[in-house]
Amino acid sequence: MFDEYPLLDEKDGTARVMNNANLYKKLLRSFLAGDELPVVGAALKTFDVEQIKNASHMMKGLSSSLSCKRLAAVCTEFNNICKLGQLPEMSLFGEYSKVLADTTKAIDVYLNEV
Repeated sequence: MFDEYPLLDEKDGTARVMNNANLYKKLLRSFLAGDELPVVGAALKTFDVEQIKNASHMMKGLSSSLSCKRLAAVCTEFNNICKLGQLPEMSLFGEYSKVLADTTKAIDVYLNEV
């Protein structure tokens, strides 16, 4: 469903920080080590529309800033549905989990490239 978006667009991400690859890698490491990932996961487990809306909005912005485009697209979908006052379908929760795992793996691979 979201496969048309890259997991990690390194070229775009690096360009967002004036082509400073070291800074981009530092931001990605911070993302992986930060408190945001567990907060979003906890919000999704509540099935509370308002909490999911707020958490998905935060993650949408963060993942967009880092050019994690597939994760940003999933979070945008969560956010749009919650803005309508609706709870997303369970398939979207599964998609988020898969995309998050794939994204963190892609970041790890990128950070460990020689």
